[in-house]
Amino acid sequence: MTEKMPPQNPMEGRIQIRVEPSGRIRQGVFINVNNHYKVKEKESITGCKQIISLFENEWEPTKKSSESVIYSLIDNFSKDYQDGIS
Repeated sequence: MTEKMPPQNPMEGRIQIRVEPSGRIRQGVFINVNNHYKVKEKESITGCKQIISLFENEWEPTKKSSESVIYSLIDNFSKDYQDGIS
């Protein structure tokens, strides 16, 4: 599933969420959340200030948002599993 970032985020980009069977844990699930940010055209950028600023300003909010997505998916998996057992 790929979803565009919420409008309140000043950067263009997308959030890509991948859910698949785990290759390490039997009957486990692998969840990957990739927050892709788009920087200005490379011709207009000098050095890497924009990217460093992005990491400084967006790291914690992005991490919290990704964790929220993961916990929500796990919650839904658990409920679906419990409903299937009942």
